[in-house]
Amino acid sequence: MAHFAFGGRLHKTSPVPKTMKTILLKAVVIFSALLQSTSALSIPDPKDGHRASIVEASSKLIRNVNRTYSVRDQMFVLNPGPEVSTEWMLYFEHLVKQATALTATTNFNASKVQMFLEDRLPLRVEADFQRAYKELADTGMMPAPLALDSSDENFGAMRLSILGNNLKLVHAGEYADYLWDIPFPLFQDVCGEPTLASTLSSHKLFVADLSDYGELTDEAAKNSKYIPNVVGFFCNNIKKRQLLPLAITLVDSKLTYTKADSR
Repeated sequence: MAHFAFGGRLHKTSPVPKTMKTILLKAVVIFSALLQSTSALSIPDPKDGHRASIVEASSKLIRNVNRTYSVRDQMFVLNPGPEVSTEWMLYFEHLVKQATALTATTNFNASKVQMFLEDRLPLRVEADFQRAYKELADTGMMPAPLALDSSDENFGAMRLSILGNNLKLVHAGEYADYLWDIPFPLFQDVCGEPTLASTLSSHKLFVADLSDYGELTDEAAKNSKYIPNVVGFFCNNIKKRQLLPLAITLVDSKLTYTKADSR
């Protein structure tokens, strides 16, 4: 007789009625039939074309295998499961697409670019770098680095790269103390919306909240170099297809700056 511990007491299980056994047996039979009928990866459809044919063929090759993962000289045993193989057509096509994309971004003038820049060493100040890369861009061997572009358009574009790791959507009621300082004409110009309310309801306003980054300032050098606490607002301008900076707030001074302010 089976027993289960619960709440500090032992309870004997009641015998399962015959009707319940019958129901369970039927359920098992039905479930087994369903598994057999859906064992394939997907249901083939002649109209699906090339990809569906590959999926159907690949589904018949999938097998669970013993899998391991190596870290230096240690071997870890993983749960058995399907293993990716380059013999699978879909995976092979994926690798080909990746290789094609990498080839498209390869600069075959890399050695010439290196020699060009080495001839201009030493580069000591920012102006030296700007001049060298501008001259390099004029040769046509490579475009000027985006870091040399100080425009609002490029600043917004950089937020869509690794620099925008904390970018998030602004909802109604959030950051109201900062946003109410922004003139309405700027919403039309930057966001393509007439008001703050319409910008929020259209889900076009985003924020990069760095309001607590000041604590990362090096105390030993705070008199000459520091990290300010800032909050930056950006708009997804659908018509221009760009993420554009709307305003930046210096949290400690509670001042909000826009492109309409004097530089």
